[in-house]
Amino acid sequence: MVVSSDRFEGYRSAMQEAGIEPRPDWYHIEASKLKDDGYRVMSMLMGTPERPTALVVMDDLVAFGILSSLSELGYNVPQDMAIFGFNNNPMSPVSSPPVSSVDIGVYQLGYTAAQALVGALKGQPQERRRTIVPHRLIARESSMHWISPKS
Repeated sequence: MVVSSDRFEGYRSAMQEAGIEPRPDWYHIEASKLKDDGYRVMSMLMGTPERPTALVVMDDLVAFGILSSLSELGYNVPQDMAIFGFNNNPMSPVSSPPVSSVDIGVYQLGYTAAQALVGALKGQPQERRRTIVPHRLIARESSMHWISPKS
């Protein structure tokens, strides 16, 4: 939940820095079971008079469910809705369309966490610190109207 909260706050901050006021009716929509609730949530969003044109979702797995729901509703990605996910799931490049994703550097994240754990197990003093692991946006076809696709 901390990761989701941090990502959401980052989204809000980036929108405000860009001079875009986030719309509460467009964000932080939770679905307990994406396959079951995804259709309902996407129907609701796409049925509003001023619907969003892009979604930033907390995980690529959620993005896959959204792709499926939008397809069932008759919408096309990215023409009707651009999709951006997180974690650069190995299936993201082969989804239809391939999902743009933030690669969070999962290897470096695991390595950094393991180093801290090994240090703690060896009795080394551990001070609480926040570490930022390098990340990058991998643009794919799910956002081709927004940014140039890359692999």
